[in-house]
Amino acid sequence: MSVITENSLNSFTAELVVKPVPSRLLLAFVVLVHLSALVVLFSLPELAFWVTGILIAAVSGSLIYNLLLHSARLPGRWVETVYWRETGGWELTTVTGEHLPVIFCGSSFSSVFMDVLNFKTRKALGSRRFTVILLPDNSDKSQRRCLRMRLSLIRVLA
Repeated sequence: MSVITENSLNSFTAELVVKPVPSRLLLAFVVLVHLSALVVLFSLPELAFWVTGILIAAVSGSLIYNLLLHSARLPGRWVETVYWRETGGWELTTVTGEHLPVIFCGSSFSSVFMDVLNFKTRKALGSRRFTVILLPDNSDKSQRRCLRMRLSLIRVLA
């Protein structure tokens, strides 16, 4: 499960530490979407055989990549820990032990059911992108609530 540290009782000033684990809901969704795409491909009668083969290979490759990515099997891409510091800065640690300061992207999304946190590193660190998806089965309810409150406050002040 994910962890929240409480340096104080106020959820707006405490450091927030998120340790996501692989989500079964997300893996099931990935499989469902890819299998649906394969069903649609097989139902297209007028498609040339070689085009169908290429599209099946592309969908199958995407399925394998996404299953590996979201089940923490790609160590360079899986985020082990996300830190939202008391001062407002963001940092993350990958499974390989790489600790990086990151920039929180405005394209992130937060709702009651799902939080999608997008980050990027500075150009000096290679301009890498990271995405952390928090769902009810891979994170704590109170932690996600605290995260939503902070993000909504940032959007109001911006």
